[in-house]
Amino acid sequence: MHTSGVFFNFTPMKHLILLLILTSCSAEWHFGRFIKKGGKVEPKIEVVEYTDTLRINGKDSIILVRVPVTCPEVKIPEPRWRTKLEYKYKYKIHRDTVRLNRDVVKYQYKEKKVAEKRSNWLWWYISGVVSCIVITFVLKRVKI
Repeated sequence: MHTSGVFFNFTPMKHLILLLILTSCSAEWHFGRFIKKGGKVEPKIEVVEYTDTLRINGKDSIILVRVPVTCPEVKIPEPRWRTKLEYKYKYKIHRDTVRLNRDVVKYQYKEKKVAEKRSNWLWWYISGVVSCIVITFVLKRVKI
């Protein structure tokens, strides 16, 4: 019989946790992945102010010092899904604009064609009526 209240041996679990901690990814590896994915680290100059108090002969004097310090600034790239959606939106607007322009050009061309057909049809109708009148007039004069 087991007399203690513990039913599970935790020593293998401790070894497993220690093994995971020792074999996990290093900071250099994560930084390398960040750079590979398009991240940038740019130096940025900032001014840092610090003060100091001095006592000379019982008098206090405050010294204010401004020091320029270069601090690394991390530029995180946009995620792929956001750029993908942005490209999709831009393509959709471009596609709709092209479709709209194509439709406008198509309708302008159709209107031009219809106008040309109307003028040709009217010309042929007028010339046919005139030629019929001329033929009937000539046939009445000739009296065959």
